[in-house]
Amino acid sequence: MTSADVVDQLVPEVPESWFRWPSGWGDLSKISQIQTCSRGTLASVQAQIIYSIVLTLVGRLATRSPTFVHRWLLNPFLVFLGYLSLVQWLDNPFVIRTALIGSIISAVIIKYASCKWSGYGFTLAALGYIVALEYRLPANQFTASRGCLMILAMKLSALAFDFQKSLARRRTADLPSMVSYLISPATIPFGPFFTFDQHLRSLAPQKWKQEFQSLIKASFALLIAGFCLVYSSCIIELVFPKCQCLKEYGIAQSFRFSHYFVCFLSQALAQLSGVSTVAVNPHLIEIPWSMKDVVVAWNIPMHNYLKKYIFNEVHRFGGVLALAATFATSALFHGLNFQLSTVLFSLGFYCYAEHELREKLSNRFVLSRFRRGKRNWAALIINAIFLVINVYHLIYLGMVFDGSQSDTGYSSKHTLSVWQRHHFVSPAIAAVTYLLSVLPIF
Repeated sequence: MTSADVVDQLVPEVPESWFRWPSGWGDLSKISQIQTCSRGTLASVQAQIIYSIVLTLVGRLATRSPTFVHRWLLNPFLVFLGYLSLVQWLDNPFVIRTALIGSIISAVIIKYASCKWSGYGFTLAALGYIVALEYRLPANQFTASRGCLMILAMKLSALAFDFQKSLARRRTADLPSMVSYLISPATIPFGPFFTFDQHLRSLAPQKWKQEFQSLIKASFALLIAGFCLVYSSCIIELVFPKCQCLKEYGIAQSFRFSHYFVCFLSQALAQLSGVSTVAVNPHLIEIPWSMKDVVVAWNIPMHNYLKKYIFNEVHRFGGVLALAATFATSALFHGLNFQLSTVLFSLGFYCYAEHELREKLSNRFVLSRFRRGKRNWAALIINAIFLVINVYHLIYLGMVFDGSQSDTGYSSKHTLSVWQRHHFVSPAIAAVTYLLSVLPIF
């Protein structure tokens, strides 16, 4: 699911009356409104989040203490906790059963069936499963299940690619640990993605100092997640209330901060389970000097998966095909949704066009990729131009996620009608950027 889907699933709609106050109340009224909204928002999510934290800590305790769970039963116990997590987050028994049974069957096939194309096969099968479920399930149920399906599909794909390259790994890896990797209680709800090797390292007991550091990092990530949720749900409405341009910026930023909430929450759960990871870098997105930085920083674990298991694997057939396959895979992980697919492919094109123009300008003016920190006025001016353009791109792509159809998925009519208000200027700018990179002007 998208991050906004997760927030909408967890948090009830905030009453509009919370943001109305009598004239003359002053700033104190605004603070009161934010406090009321914040308490209600945090209270609405705490039960499910605490449940996930408890499951994760129980799983971590099992890996730390052989007396708590025997080592032979550790992986089955983690699978059981993962099943409880699925039951907590998904309300569709069919999806839960197919996810659990499918993971077990897939792990058996990956371990015992030798095929040099198994990585491609499992990736296509996982994508086909997601698309098939989209047509089988009601829209609201598929939207609620999409996050778990995406994480499971990425893990299956990565596991198949890793095992097809190493016969020794196929022989030494045990089946229960493969299944516990796929149905990890900490990450099965909505990520983040991590590799099988990271999972095996997380099962090894760490020193108490490392455990304490992981606890501190996880607590800090939870605090940031809470702030992002409150800012997205309660504060933005007060920051950008009137001007249409600022209101659209606020809608786009609200969507981004709901994404940060999910990323930091998933990062915290992963760290509590013993997996060290960084899920997102918000400052590279909020100050978008480069669209490439935005694409990478938006979801770092997913970017690593797409780069290692899709782009690099398909690159042997050509760079353009690898880039297209990467963004097509990312889009299909979300199902056949026009809005998400269009946004993702737009990001791919924007990123490619900007990269090509930057390279051309760099070669022409002998400037090192126009990065910040260069004491060069030409570089600073060009960087500033790209920054303004990229801010507008993020407004244009993000303002369609306004929450109006989040339960069932945004329709193409909604997406096009919102973008039509801006006369499709953003893709036009990207097209001009690409033309400048290929025409012999500079």
